[in-house]
Amino acid sequence: MSALGGMAAIEHKFGIADAGVRRDLDHAFEMTRDLVTDLCVSGFALHSSRFEDSDAQKHKQEQAVVVEVERYYRQVKGILATHKDFLEEVAQQLAKTGYLTAQNLKKIKETVPSLLYNQPMEG
Repeated sequence: MSALGGMAAIEHKFGIADAGVRRDLDHAFEMTRDLVTDLCVSGFALHSSRFEDSDAQKHKQEQAVVVEVERYYRQVKGILATHKDFLEEVAQQLAKTGYLTAQNLKKIKETVPSLLYNQPMEG
């Protein structure tokens, strides 16, 4: 999901898709393809064989990859929306100082008014 973070953040903040995230998107698809075909996250039927998979099998695998990437993208956008206040404050402080320490992050957590800290942050 981390490969989709930049794209989701730009869309969330500015309401536009950014063409500059192509490499991130390609990386997200590559990682998800491995999850689908090697680790069977979408079921064993889509596992890639040692031999050449048929065109029909490749098509099914690719459809599953697209479904998973879209699901991950929705999750990332949800995480950004849930933690918006915290992330905005982190960005502002980072722009001001150029760096943040653990103490800075702790202070931001204590000052941002939201339900964010009643739930664990998702990675």
